[in-house]
Amino acid sequence: MLDRNDRHAVLKRPPRIVLYQEKHVRKNRISCVAIGAFCLPLCAFGQGAAGSSETAFDNEPFFQRIEALAHDAADGAEALQEHWPIRAPAREMRSNTVSYVGGGAPLVPGIDVRASEIRVRRTDPSHVVVANMQLSAPCISLDTVRARYPSAIVTGSPHNGSPDAYGTWSIFGPDGEIAFGFSYVNPKCVGRVTLVPGASPPA
Repeated sequence: MLDRNDRHAVLKRPPRIVLYQEKHVRKNRISCVAIGAFCLPLCAFGQGAAGSSETAFDNEPFFQRIEALAHDAADGAEALQEHWPIRAPAREMRSNTVSYVGGGAPLVPGIDVRASEIRVRRTDPSHVVVANMQLSAPCISLDTVRARYPSAIVTGSPHNGSPDAYGTWSIFGPDGEIAFGFSYVNPKCVGRVTLVPGASPPA
């Protein structure tokens, strides 16, 4: 059996994540029609909107690293922090959670983490509530995400033109949710990844 270090060593094995079967996801799929006007910016993502264009780049290490981190997040905070790209995050106390924040570290060759957060329960620090990272990377398009994960669904839409507004496409599996965020200002390329252990597709 591979240990955790083996899972993260260059990650040449096939993707570990097992998605829900399409028949389970189809009934939960959120279409642009269902979301309405709020989805209009998101429907244009990856469809020639303004922003960086995708260049020749090996995306496989990126996706495999994200899948491995999602598995670690499901295992608990200690497992996730062991392989999180930010080695010495600052600790921030909140009312019900504790956040570990930081940035400026490589994720895989060619992709860096600009900022990140691991949020755990204050009453149970072993439980990861959510983990996210903002990326500095060559363009990874929505088409690329959907080609790898055909069952990806819309789980969020930007409601304004703020640089912090993101639309999200998510996949769900035994390790929870992996959400790929596309910012309003650069909707063609993945700018953020969020991990939510234990999450299920929306009803």
